[in-house]
Amino acid sequence: MKTDITAGSFCYVIPIDGYVEGEGYRVSIAKEGVKGHFPTGDWPYDGKPGQRRPYFWGHDYEQAVKHADDANEAMGVDKKRSIEIIGSTMGFGRKSLRGRRS
Repeated sequence: MKTDITAGSFCYVIPIDGYVEGEGYRVSIAKEGVKGHFPTGDWPYDGKPGQRRPYFWGHDYEQAVKHADDANEAMGVDKKRSIEIIGSTMGFGRKSLRGRRS
């Protein structure tokens, strides 16, 4: 089952384990309230008809995260909101955090 990631709140995220040798960090999309994340494009990418080339945003993790933060900001999603969206993909939405103790 495919999930529509164009509707609702989403943000770009760089998984720490998303490094592809020779390409860099592959960008994923986190959709609010939907478990997991969705890597961009198709991998392996062979340039065949119907394939979509993934986004790769650098070989340095910190630079890739900065690029994701900048892209999120350009969409109107600030760092706090992106953390909320990412948290919701792991079952840690705003509601689930209420009443928890550190």
